[in-house]
Amino acid sequence: IAKPAGGAKGEGIRLVSRPAQWQRWSTLRHGPEADGPDERVVLQEYLSPWLGLGGRKFDLRLFVLVTQFSPLRAYIHRLGFARFSALLYHGALSE
Repeated sequence: IAKPAGGAKGEGIRLVSRPAQWQRWSTLRHGPEADGPDERVVLQEYLSPWLGLGGRKFDLRLFVLVTQFSPLRAYIHRLGFARFSALLYHGALSE
């Protein structure tokens, strides 16, 4: 799932399975030379089957700074948070 970094209310979300899909969509949207703040995205992996706690969906927000990839050097901020659905989830349990 690719989301605009400054987005809200589900606007601008794209489902991608390969990096080339995001690159193609970004080029079409912004042009090959674009480099504005609206290009920043948050990439996350959708888990299937859905992950729940007490029949409610939830998500965790953990903040990680990656400063180097080879070798990997990353820092996790101590203050993350969790959000829980107010309603029980009644979706397909087999998904």
